[in-house]
Amino acid sequence: VARDPDRARSLYEKGCAMGDGASCADYARSTPNAAKAFEVTDKACEAKSAESCEMAARLALSGSGTAKSVLRAADLAEHGCAAGSVASCELAARLHESGGDLPRDEKKATGFHMAACFASAPKLDFSRCKAEWGPELCAKNKEGCTQFAYKLAQGKQGLKKDPAQAVRLWALACDAGHPNGCWGLADAHANGWGVPKSLVKARTFWAKACKAGEQKACGKPQ
Repeated sequence: VARDPDRARSLYEKGCAMGDGASCADYARSTPNAAKAFEVTDKACEAKSAESCEMAARLALSGSGTAKSVLRAADLAEHGCAAGSVASCELAARLHESGGDLPRDEKKATGFHMAACFASAPKLDFSRCKAEWGPELCAKNKEGCTQFAYKLAQGKQGLKKDPAQAVRLWALACDAGHPNGCWGLADAHANGWGVPKSLVKARTFWAKACKAGEQKACGKPQ
């Protein structure tokens, strides 16, 4: 079809009216009416639309379509973070770090940085994570935990190389019955990542991974 911004905006508005939060955010981006953009995204945020919360927060922060308010922006960003928006978590963290109209609170800021890490983990993006947050990540997402450990072991995605912490995280996952945690421990022993190189121990953990349901491990030396 031919490009038709007015038609697209009309459809976004219709989708928003039907309760689709993503359509509200798209409508807000497409309309020149800043007040309407804030109105629809603010309302969609109340219905737990993560994308709309982020949009409404940025509008409140800039004073576009509503009174400029860091406090309101932080509240909207926090709601967006709770709904799973990585960008909202990062915005909330930045607002709590910067002080000014919002009291500076490093503890809250760290909490929102952690939330951004956890929200990114399902997409295997750990660039926002820190090694010390690994145990909490493991408690929330066993698969994300094991993949985070690989990135730590090899120093990927901008993370500081920390094979010893990777081994600890794989052990947490393996002890909880996750086969990839046991597989990670096998790789660690096979390659000497954070532990002395030992094919004997690697075989032990491949066997555990196999028993836990990882079929690829069953073909490894036992």
